[in-house]
Amino acid sequence: MQNAIGDFSPDYRAAREQFLAAAKTASANADIRIETFDNPAPGPDGLPVHTDVALIGDPGAPNVLVANSATHGVEGFCGSAALIGWLRRGDAGALPSNVRAVLIHAINPHGFAWVRRVTEDNVDLNRNFGTHGATYPSNPDYSALHKTLVPEKWNKKSVAAYSRMVDDYVAKNGEFALQAAVTRGQHDHPDGLFYAGREAGWSNRTFHEILNRFIKGAESVAFLDFHTGLGPYGHGTLLGGSSVKGRMADWFGDGRGSPTQANPSPRPSAA
Repeated sequence: MQNAIGDFSPDYRAAREQFLAAAKTASANADIRIETFDNPAPGPDGLPVHTDVALIGDPGAPNVLVANSATHGVEGFCGSAALIGWLRRGDAGALPSNVRAVLIHAINPHGFAWVRRVTEDNVDLNRNFGTHGATYPSNPDYSALHKTLVPEKWNKKSVAAYSRMVDDYVAKNGEFALQAAVTRGQHDHPDGLFYAGREAGWSNRTFHEILNRFIKGAESVAFLDFHTGLGPYGHGTLLGGSSVKGRMADWFGDGRGSPTQANPSPRPSAA
């Protein structure tokens, strides 16, 4: 881990600079080009923020590795470091001729820059990829908790009310029921937690543009989406989202696992 410390950055600006510099250096031994997408909202310094994509290898290669960072903005520190480290260690120049890589640095740059989970629209990006323009599913369990979870003012009274609500809900329904009610996403409270939005947000649309322009037509795609906050500190947890989980287990070896109700994560999962 010591060798990886320098791949981490203190903020979004430094992370972007490190990523672009690492890609430029790696281009000495690999075919790399950068595509940049400008987010409509500024960062906390008033300057624009961006999603940068490093396209590595033969554009016609049939197999594609896609590595994505900052779906949840604040988690971009880890994903950014992973991409930077990979570029710095020379792996870009070692890709087989039938493999190309698409590295997405900060798909949610606003959240990364502002050190927030959500986008510029307070949208939880993971939950923004459903069908839009139709009837949205309701989450009455969350709606019943919303005013207590997101009070107008944070003070001793509201914190005490929040604590009582959590204790009462858990006592009646269990911890996993509370977690499910809050984290499954909701479309009715734009100022609320895990808001899924009522339209495809900028990061959603940008992600689809990246797919259509740079990945469409590939024969096989491996997609890595870097998140943090799940499992023991410093331990990688692999959550497979396809039918080829056995192949992923072979790739990642012992650095894998999945929390269950019988063996829950030490911290609530809010992926």
